[in-house]
Amino acid sequence: MKKTIILFLSSFSLLLTACQPDVNGNLPDSQFYLLGTDGKEIIDVVYYDEQTVAELKVNAYLGGYRGAEGEVTLVADDEVLLKYNETHGTSFMFLPEELYEIPTGSVKVNSESRSVSFVCKLDCQALKEMDDLDDYLLPLTLVSDNLPINPDKQSICYRFSVKNFMISLNNPGLEDVHVTSGEESVYEIPVTVVANAECAQDCHYKLYYLDGATQGAQELMNGLVGYGKIVPGDAYTVTTDNMVQAGKSVSVSTINLNLDKLPDGISYMAVALAKSDLAAENILTDAKVYRIFKDAEILPRDTWSVPYCNVLAGVSTQPDVYGTHLLLDGDFTTIWQAPWRESVNSYDPYYEGWTHISTSSFARLPMFCILDMAQTKKVTGIKLSRRDGRNWDFTKTGEIWLSNDTFGDEDLKNAFGTSVEGVLNISEAESKAWNGKQFTKVADFDFSVVNNNRDRDLTIYFDAKDARYVKVVLTEDPVDKLILSLSEINVIGK
Repeated sequence: MKKTIILFLSSFSLLLTACQPDVNGNLPDSQFYLLGTDGKEIIDVVYYDEQTVAELKVNAYLGGYRGAEGEVTLVADDEVLLKYNETHGTSFMFLPEELYEIPTGSVKVNSESRSVSFVCKLDCQALKEMDDLDDYLLPLTLVSDNLPINPDKQSICYRFSVKNFMISLNNPGLEDVHVTSGEESVYEIPVTVVANAECAQDCHYKLYYLDGATQGAQELMNGLVGYGKIVPGDAYTVTTDNMVQAGKSVSVSTINLNLDKLPDGISYMAVALAKSDLAAENILTDAKVYRIFKDAEILPRDTWSVPYCNVLAGVSTQPDVYGTHLLLDGDFTTIWQAPWRESVNSYDPYYEGWTHISTSSFARLPMFCILDMAQTKKVTGIKLSRRDGRNWDFTKTGEIWLSNDTFGDEDLKNAFGTSVEGVLNISEAESKAWNGKQFTKVADFDFSVVNNNRDRDLTIYFDAKDARYVKVVLTEDPVDKLILSLSEINVIGK
């Protein structure tokens, strides 16, 4: 029985073998052809003016299963150019012979060595001097006496252009850098220089710096991007070889910031490849400007309150709608605002510093509130947000004041940690305690100078100062019943 099965399977196997087609007989013949020519008649090649002699690498390959053996040669072929012009109605000219050099002699090809590269040389300087270089082509063709050549991939035309070689700073313009003291003594900033092509040889460059040693640097940066100190020269060192190496297109230098010598708050320094790039008209487009924030992050407000304001719109039955607590709720639709009618007019009856009391509305100036951060912070900036919705642009100008004064704290112990909700209920002792604290003015602000008064948010930076209390004063004259308001107050610092 086993023998029968074995004989049957053997016979079946022979039958299958006899039925199989001749695969090798159906395989295409081996052919030699130029690589990268699919669907192309012209290949554009770009060189750069820093090159004197450039290489054009022409790659070819022997395809097919069986392989072949023979010799192949690359030649300049004017017939290819004539045919192209005739087909397309163009008038390209043959690239002058003195501008290129094609390798002479044949190259052997077989099944084990199927690919070959022909390296042509071109005179880049001469190419650059040709005003009408776009009108010239270099037609190349593969020829062989003993190798089959694919006629559709046998020839190609090359068109050349020479561009200016350039190195530049990567992503010039303003870049924000955030650092925190106490974490590391040195903070590294990479400065990347890029070339628009691989360097044919080592390309040296020089970096120029706008820092505290540059005359007029402070005024320049303040005029362009707002408040900020200039990084002093002794607050940084630079690690660099000032060179893009041959065969590469990128070089990275490193600015090492000494955080102990870096100013608190916001500061500036700039890097450029040319001294003229540090001028006011060029610095934000051609130089790299670093705006450095040291210990200048938005602080958490979890334990904060706004326990005092001298005036607000208030209704005792609506504590969730009216009050200074809305300045800390993260909602831009809720606001602390001035009253617009008598029924919502709530103000400090003991405050004596009014400079304006409207006779036609219920507006009073100055209008201010005091933020209590519960403990002393190093403050370097204030971020103010106006309301969403109508009348948002009424609030324009004001002042920022800071204090670490403990005057009257005994009288204010019941007010600490509690914002004004609904209406302003305050005792005379509390009023005198709040208004008796010594504040220092650190900044003025004006929303109208930012994007033509179209922005909701405005961040004001100043010299770092220790403070527990922040007083925000609104000074815009409420003519014609303007309703002044704010939506949010955030503090920047450490």
